[in-house]
Amino acid sequence: MRNQKAFGIFLLFCGTLVLLNVLGWSLGWLFKIIIPVAMVAIGYLWVKRGSRFWGWVLTVFGIVCLLGKLTWLIGLAFAAALIWFGISTIRGKTY
Repeated sequence: MRNQKAFGIFLLFCGTLVLLNVLGWSLGWLFKIIIPVAMVAIGYLWVKRGSRFWGWVLTVFGIVCLLGKLTWLIGLAFAAALIWFGISTIRGKTY
């Protein structure tokens, strides 16, 4: 019974996504982030439950995919760190 409800919710979710896509509201950008995060989470659960090899494979693959999607954020953080370091150097503060 519980599996039927989960499958029904899954079908409802998929149908809603198809309907939104037909109406012109694409959520592709969201799935580019959700899929790697889900891979990391599932890989972590597999590691915790004893399937170490496949858990780590899935986790590492998810992290690599996620890093590829969030490169702009890493670049933004790097730029902010350089600006902060430059300002602190001009003020004469060293860390």
